[in-house]
Amino acid sequence: MRYWVLKHRKECRIIIILVILALAVIAFWKILYGAILELRNMRAWEVAAMAALGILYQFMDGFNFTTMAKVEHPEYRRLHGLECAFYTSFFRVTSFGSAPYAATAYSMYKRGIPLEEGMAISTVNYTYHKIVIAVICIGAGIVSMGTLRGLGEQYVWYFIFSLILVVPIAVFLLGICLSRKFHGFVLWLLRKMDRKHRHGGSIDRLEEQLYHMKQTARRQIRNGKGLAVMFVRHVVKQLGIYAIVYLALYDELQCGFWPLMALTAVVIAIAGVMPAPGGIGSTELAFSLLMVGLASQTKILSAALLFRFFSFYFAGLVGGIMILIQKMVVRSKVRRARGGRV
Repeated sequence: MRYWVLKHRKECRIIIILVILALAVIAFWKILYGAILELRNMRAWEVAAMAALGILYQFMDGFNFTTMAKVEHPEYRRLHGLECAFYTSFFRVTSFGSAPYAATAYSMYKRGIPLEEGMAISTVNYTYHKIVIAVICIGAGIVSMGTLRGLGEQYVWYFIFSLILVVPIAVFLLGICLSRKFHGFVLWLLRKMDRKHRHGGSIDRLEEQLYHMKQTARRQIRNGKGLAVMFVRHVVKQLGIYAIVYLALYDELQCGFWPLMALTAVVIAIAGVMPAPGGIGSTELAFSLLMVGLASQTKILSAALLFRFFSFYFAGLVGGIMILIQKMVVRSKVRRARGGRV
């Protein structure tokens, strides 16, 4: 049984997700039905604005990939970075969130960047992403603390709990990227656990990846201007997708823009540590539990579904279309080349 599960991990993951989704639909059918009716009443400009914000997120990520890649590879272009961002988004959706690092590294590899460096760039970008979530959570929370207290003392505790989660994660990721002692401890621990020396090759490869990660991270830190620009882009992309929630709730919302930004950052921080593939289900659950009282239940669930679609599935759909067009162009060129030879 264990061997079958290990051999069919992807199928098992899909089955588990489908079972969880089916149970959620059965348990919350009335609320879900109301949320679907809410979605039908949306205006065209609201849908267009949400789609634009979802695409903006990918553009900011693509420009950040370009900034980091250009440190060692000046020939890397913004178009390549955008290609990488949408390529990653497609495989993030199709793998249920389990393969974005590999997708980013492979996309960069096709443009001449070594796989180890691509993995390091992807990890540094994710670390920056987590740090910015913490910064937005702290900044927006401080600005709107009075409003949060007015809504209820529980919102202040949600805010504090999210900081307890997200700040250590950000520090931990920084340690992964920068600390030689942390790398040494991880490798020592893995070698101690591998008493029969069955995984020596894998640990050696991990050591090489950690070295490249550390070197890439340090090079990025020396690029002060690029670092500052990347920080601004990360803030823009996060506030952009958080604004999707505002667009979905603004006509019933019981608080202002910044309190909602703080609470959305809290939701994302808490959903990020829930054991769910790609955050599927965890984000919706966190929205439903933590935003009670800000609007009607059906409105909150519809906002959660819209957030999930435009921040996750929509970009993956665009990425899939882009990959399909690229393959068609490549095949067309190959056919022309063969025709020319004949």
